Amino acid sequence: MKIGDKARGFRFESYDFLSYSYEMDPYVGVEGEIFQIMEDRFTIMFKEDSVQQYEFWTYPLAEYIQIQREEKLNELGL
Repeated sequence: MKIGDKARGFRFESYDFLSYSYEMDPYVGVEGEIFQIMEDRFTIMFKEDSVQQYEFWTYPLAEYIQIQREEKLNELGL
């Protein structure tokens, strides 16, 4: 995982350091580009199709890694 990689938005439980907002709902399952990576979270930049505008949302890193792991295992049939 690095800046510039593609990632999809997802729902998550709120934490002390990060909260989920209902405004993130339209980006669940939508692919964006990793904009920033921090110790326990990362930010995805979503481009709006109709205009040259971007939306930025931050997600918990541990949950994203777990989702990626589960997807890879499913692909392998495990």
